[in-house]
Amino acid sequence: MIALLGLLRRQRTGVLALVVVVGLYFVVSLPQSSAEAKGNMASRYAFVGQSIAMPASDKQQSIRKVNQAYKHIDGWMSSVGAAVAMNDLDGDGLSNDLCLVEPRTDQVIITSTPGKNAKRYEPFALSTAPLPVDDTMAPMGSVPADFNEDGRMDLLVYMWGRTPILYLQKANHGALSADSFAPTELVPGNTADGKYTGPQWNTNAATVGDFDGDGHADARCSTRARTAACRCPTRCRTPRTAEGNTSCCPRAARPATTRTPPSSSLPRTPSLRTPTTAGHWR
Repeated sequence: MIALLGLLRRQRTGVLALVVVVGLYFVVSLPQSSAEAKGNMASRYAFVGQSIAMPASDKQQSIRKVNQAYKHIDGWMSSVGAAVAMNDLDGDGLSNDLCLVEPRTDQVIITSTPGKNAKRYEPFALSTAPLPVDDTMAPMGSVPADFNEDGRMDLLVYMWGRTPILYLQKANHGALSADSFAPTELVPGNTADGKYTGPQWNTNAATVGDFDGDGHADARCSTRARTAACRCPTRCRTPRTAEGNTSCCPRAARPATTRTPPSSSLPRTPSLRTPTTAGHWR
């Protein structure tokens, strides 16, 4: 007994530290729920899969046709572009409208959410006409916002192979349909003789916000752009004046900036800070 007491006395610092650690473990341990309690909580939540109404399409693809240089990654390139955005497109006060980008058909589809009031309009695909779009281009995603500040929700559709397209919602169009939206170039001046002549933007993401604090919506696109002078990452933004420029270099690029000006007429075509290029690959 005397020897044990002596050992404890010599090791009292370590013994005290062990007691403190064990006590703190029980103090900070999270409470554990029983399996029955977890089951009762989970029973209040349930998810049911429902089908989304889609328009018919003559085009169906599982693998995109790509340039031979990218044939070894055509599976990955066929998977990008599947996207969905949910918002109130028909003005009923509910975010119950979907904008789907379907890579199997390369369509941008507007359809209602399933369930109550799902038959408010027939699902349809947005049309790019009269803007030039060919089989080297494909939609990647969309961002809903009121770009022309008329109180109606518009859509920015960003793409591979060209600059994004703004779909401005028209006034007094009745039930939603393809005719309810006017396709407008986000970057004007990219069409000549019915053909696309603008830069090859490959945009994978876009977001909308008031980036310069002037109370108006701006759009920023994460884009890999190819021009005649160089190829480099660039980002696009939508402001309101027609000044400024874009420089381009192998390592980085300054943001190209555009903005959608308010107007009382539709469609409201955005003005642009026209991008210019400077610098070359070395």
